[in-house]
Amino acid sequence: MKTRIATVMLLLGMFLSTASFASEPIPANSQVSKELREAIRKKLYYPQFAIDSKTECSVYAKIIVNENGRLEVDRANSSCEKMKDFTVKTIEKIKSDDLSSYSGQWMLMKITYDLR
Repeated sequence: MKTRIATVMLLLGMFLSTASFASEPIPANSQVSKELREAIRKKLYYPQFAIDSKTECSVYAKIIVNENGRLEVDRANSSCEKMKDFTVKTIEKIKSDDLSSYSGQWMLMKITYDLR
């Protein structure tokens, strides 16, 4: 009887632990990353306020594709808060039906703003 209880508890524990990880986004493969980078590069531009103030920086972002094909920035970091906010807003406006097939995948991206 104790063996049966232990087996049931073990199976229940395994089920609960795998169910909690089932909704985690998965890393994008190289082809998906390439397509996401291309979609982002088409929409991003050097903002005029940054050109006027001669701001140069890099923005690091973790980007997730949601079910609707819209990109979401899970987290972002930069030395320039204004550029980070601009980058996040621009990326989150990107929506494509082509990207919806990559739902739940994520990638890390470095976006460099350089005046040269």
